[in-house]
Amino acid sequence: MSDELERPIAIVGNLNVDQIVSTVTRFPEWDEELIVQSSRLELAGTAGYLALAARRLGLRPFVVSTVGADANGDFLRRELAVAGIDDTGVETIPELPTCLGMVFVGDRGQRGILTVLGAHERMTVAVAERHDAAVSACAEVFLCGNFLLPRFSPRLAAAYARRLRARGQVVVFDPSWDPGGWCPDTRADTLALLDVVNLFMPNEEELCRLTGTTTWRDGVAAIGPRPDEIVVKRGARGAVSVTSDRVVAVAGLPVEAVNTTGAGDVFDMSYVYARRQGWETRQCLEFACAAAACIVSQTGSRTYPDEREVRAFAARISPGLV
Repeated sequence: MSDELERPIAIVGNLNVDQIVSTVTRFPEWDEELIVQSSRLELAGTAGYLALAARRLGLRPFVVSTVGADANGDFLRRELAVAGIDDTGVETIPELPTCLGMVFVGDRGQRGILTVLGAHERMTVAVAERHDAAVSACAEVFLCGNFLLPRFSPRLAAAYARRLRARGQVVVFDPSWDPGGWCPDTRADTLALLDVVNLFMPNEEELCRLTGTTTWRDGVAAIGPRPDEIVVKRGARGAVSVTSDRVVAVAGLPVEAVNTTGAGDVFDMSYVYARRQGWETRQCLEFACAAAACIVSQTGSRTYPDEREVRAFAARISPGLV
């Protein structure tokens, strides 16, 4: 393993338990009961999915988040330990429950989520700063889930990100969906955060809602030169990377989506991994698209792919792609 891969990556954000419920063909009316096929618990949240993807790719993730002193918090710590992920940056908030996401998966792999914030109410910049000795050793710092962290919102994260970038770390930001409805203040605060972000990784709908536009091209134009690079995830349509002097777009892989939960996070970490290797941008995008396609097409419990498995999957689906 190269020295660059040996450097850890910090993931600062929302770590939670997901209760995955599938397959949901319609939601019940009030006072109605329906039967679904399955339900399972998973280590989740953007921080959780990023950490699992990173570990399988050979990176060393350091997670900073908050959990409760409850069975779900214990579950998360056990799952992190099984995956070989350091949990010393995960603080326990005794008086609040662990954040729980109820994820409803539809018959085409689409999903809807209801979230109980719990211990994420106490995830603050101060929590991250208490673990700065470990965070400062990381090549990249991935900020995620900030719309689910009331005391680590984009407005509050900006000063923290500025300090990280000033000392030479790569700041990566994935906004995820805003459950507050993308109000003007949130949009303004998020755009201000992008001034101190190196790599911004929204999906197409998030980008358009953030910028009040209808296409990724218009969304990127509205953001302008704030981050060094914008990578837009377009689902089955692939992905695009934009910097001040070039645009690189790739198509997605033709797979049947079973469950799209966490696919964007796997894409993100796979792109960061490929970027570390010094690969050309097109290779990075193709690798990340293949990793995400591998995840969305799986049934049952998740198996996160390593580089060899991503390449093997891509070779079966689209020979010569990666």
